[in-house]
Amino acid sequence: MLGRLERKVGIQKTAVLPAEEPNLDYFETFASDKKLLYGFGKGMIRAENIKLSAQGSDFILKVPNNEVEVHINIPGEFNILNALAAASAAISFGIKLEAVKKGLESATEIPGRLEVIKLGQPFTAIVDYAHTIESLEKLLSLFKSLTKGKLFLVFGATGGGRDKSKRSEMGAVADKYADYIVVTDDDPYTEDRMQIINQVSEGIKRKEGENFWKIRDRRQAIRLALSLAAEGDTVIVAGKGCEPIQIIGEERIEWDDRKVVREILSSEVKVEL
Repeated sequence: MLGRLERKVGIQKTAVLPAEEPNLDYFETFASDKKLLYGFGKGMIRAENIKLSAQGSDFILKVPNNEVEVHINIPGEFNILNALAAASAAISFGIKLEAVKKGLESATEIPGRLEVIKLGQPFTAIVDYAHTIESLEKLLSLFKSLTKGKLFLVFGATGGGRDKSKRSEMGAVADKYADYIVVTDDDPYTEDRMQIINQVSEGIKRKEGENFWKIRDRRQAIRLALSLAAEGDTVIVAGKGCEPIQIIGEERIEWDDRKVVREILSSEVKVEL
């Protein structure tokens, strides 16, 4: 991208690069008037004193001759790197550090992607779109490391003949990371709903009833996980994110995991206000 950008009169061409990128040497071969490197241990713009939690991250944003404390509302180290990249780009335009801090702290998650649902409950509730083996493993490994208590997972697999071979593998990923598992409907389409659930469950080594349940009704599955969660736990509802419908048979049902989680938390689960 750097190689194709034309220079504008009176404006410096700045390269914002991750200092710990394995291919940094290659990116540095592209011509630019100025380079800004960012990272955790290297670079002019760094994140130090990092504190990670399931609700977000705190760190000190360090620049030459200045620093500021920052809290971002999106969890995960990779999102700190994203914040550093954004901060570096802003600083390259001469934006003051306090304004950069304000911008980073006002950022919110993408709807249905690592979306934290906060209604005063003493545990963390997350809605995410993860519906592949790889995305589910990344999601669970992240929150396994961030969760002080138990990790709950509510998920299923899409029907309609889609990727049947991956279903048991997704179950195995769930079994590897989650302390409590509820396998439920995703979008079964015209496939047998219980058959999909059973195929996912083939990858789960524990017996049903041993912190593992099969519940066809997605609302009831979410309700069970939220009702069992305690302080310090994390409940992840995965697979649909902010999708506005659920497809069962030929019927398209109005649905939103985020709305369902909020409804259950606000009316059925005891919360601390």
